[in-house]
Amino acid sequence: QFAVLTPMLTPLAKRLEKSMKYELDLFLDRIEKCVLPSFFTLVYNPKYNREYLQELLAFGPSVIAIQFDNIDTIAVKELIHTIIELREQIPRNVAIYIPGGAGLGIQTIFVALGVDILDETAAYRMAARRKLFEDGFEKLVGPDHNFTETVNKNLAELKSDFDGIIKSVEDNS
Repeated sequence: QFAVLTPMLTPLAKRLEKSMKYELDLFLDRIEKCVLPSFFTLVYNPKYNREYLQELLAFGPSVIAIQFDNIDTIAVKELIHTIIELREQIPRNVAIYIPGGAGLGIQTIFVALGVDILDETAAYRMAARRKLFEDGFEKLVGPDHNFTETVNKNLAELKSDFDGIIKSVEDNS
């Protein structure tokens, strides 16, 4: 049995902070009343409530899914800083998952920083934005591009990037 537990937080303005705190407390209260499966994921967004992470970790999740609002618009330096900070707080026996993945090359950094699970959603997201991964870069394609072909090329580039990560780890380089 597997479960992903996530709060329904959509804070759109400062005035909603009190409501968000109420929702987080309600979420924690509901988790306390649940019989949790042996393997479960809790979703955490570091942007809204940093103290909340320790309360989530007290439940003993198998995975913490780090939810970033529109990951493609966050500066790489900020992402790196956030992940380093989170990896220091999250025990090594709890996997870190970044849903939605990241663009070409950034996933390499994520792996090096201790992110355990990434997905290939970035290939689809970038294709929808008419961006093609090519030779380690993102290239804008014309409006008449074939979405399926762009996705397949992006997936192949991501796989190549991951193959490079695996080879580097094997070679200890």
